[in-house]
Amino acid sequence: MLRPLLLKRLDAMEKTLGEPVEYMRHVVRVSLRSFLKFALFTPLAAHGRALPIDLYHTACFVATRNEDCGTCVQITINLARKDRVADDLLRSLIAGRPDELPEPARDVYLFSEAVVKADEEKAGAIRERLRTALGEEALIELSFAIAAARVFPTVKRGLGYATSCALVELR
Repeated sequence: MLRPLLLKRLDAMEKTLGEPVEYMRHVVRVSLRSFLKFALFTPLAAHGRALPIDLYHTACFVATRNEDCGTCVQITINLARKDRVADDLLRSLIAGRPDELPEPARDVYLFSEAVVKADEEKAGAIRERLRTALGEEALIELSFAIAAARVFPTVKRGLGYATSCALVELR
């Protein structure tokens, strides 16, 4: 009884995300218990309140792109557009040109990149600027956004559903 309801909700989610979520359907069909555990994780992946929405999406984009899952990167862009993040910022993200980003988006981009690449020296220098500019709560949310954005492509890759080298576009 719960499975059909969840599968129907995934259909609606797929329309919102603009990309397939077949890996989630697979989990629902095979292990409802695992899906429900995974669903408990999703609030961590949601935007908080202290970190501005454009910075949240910048961090999610960088972290997701690092995982090389083309459809996940497209979902990140689609959700950013839904949240009305400026197209100029999104074009700079897609092109990988952090020098075109306004502050503090540039620092968020470079910080996120340093975190996912485990470059503590670079991350440490930027962390203090972000802490000063945005505050401690925003830095916590930023760290959660980076970590959470990496989970979805990792799960997809583990299950054999990840794709790479997909053209990411503004839709």
